[in-house]
Amino acid sequence: MIRTGENRQDTMDQVSITNLIDVLLVLLLIFMISARTFVHESKSLALPEARHIQKPAGNKIEITVTSQDLQLDGRSVGMGDIEDKVRHMAMSGGQNQVVIRADGGVAYGRLMMVMNAVRRGGVDSVSLAVRSQSTDR
Repeated sequence: MIRTGENRQDTMDQVSITNLIDVLLVLLLIFMISARTFVHESKSLALPEARHIQKPAGNKIEITVTSQDLQLDGRSVGMGDIEDKVRHMAMSGGQNQVVIRADGGVAYGRLMMVMNAVRRGGVDSVSLAVRSQSTDR
């Protein structure tokens, strides 16, 4: 049987975009997951130094404190939200330890406000992140 140009045009009109949408949704999901990782790692802090470092074990909640920003597990939060969010995370996820990464230039009072909010949230194990101090000084 001989095909005419008319039949080819009919098949072109019936092309479905379902596969294209599936691929775009998968790419969107990949970018959303990887973006959180990049944002979390891009925050450069001047952590204080210490000689003896002990790494926290188990599930932990990480709070990053700078003079302008406050982040809870990589998401910006307000000072008034910390207590409730820590309480919710501790109860729902079984996270019983908080690690605070504070920039060296953060005021002591701001750091203490964060620590008090964490304790009011029901977590008593609070650690401060530091850099390892070289012993050849």
